[in-house]
Amino acid sequence: FIYSSGKSTSRNVWIAMDNGILLTEIPSPFSQFDADDGLGIPVREVMRSNETLFAAARTGIFQHQFTSKLSLTPSFIPVRGLEEVHYNRHVESPNGMILGTDEGTYQIRNRRAYIVDSDSSYGVQVLEGNQEILLVATSQGVKWFIQSGNDWRFQAEIENLPVDVKDI
Repeated sequence: FIYSSGKSTSRNVWIAMDNGILLTEIPSPFSQFDADDGLGIPVREVMRSNETLFAAARTGIFQHQFTSKLSLTPSFIPVRGLEEVHYNRHVESPNGMILGTDEGTYQIRNRRAYIVDSDSSYGVQVLEGNQEILLVATSQGVKWFIQSGNDWRFQAEIENLPVDVKDI
């Protein structure tokens, strides 16, 4: 969340947010994307993976491919398979973005969503030391997956934890 903003004597803009301070140097080009560009609103989070910008909105997950070509199509298009999801968390993996949603855990590859697990997921994390391991926080506990080619294969689950796991 943005709480306030202010201009410095050097005409830079400082933005106070719930997770820190953002400095924007002026003059700096700004672009605004909205429903006219195919974007669902309101946008809850923006994520970047390689040359693709993702926007998590109330009406699904949208993507914008950075290209130098002029296009007549909207600059944001829905990710196929994620048109009606409620986004919670995301993490980068070697083979694409992993999203935790109320409707399950998904991996986005080649502009398309693939289901990893159908349980609601509150948090997702690829291990730093071994990026072939994916941990997913669900209402039942924590699930462990191993990467197999482009897919993730379920390995084990830690169930009945004494606390609700909302993030990893």
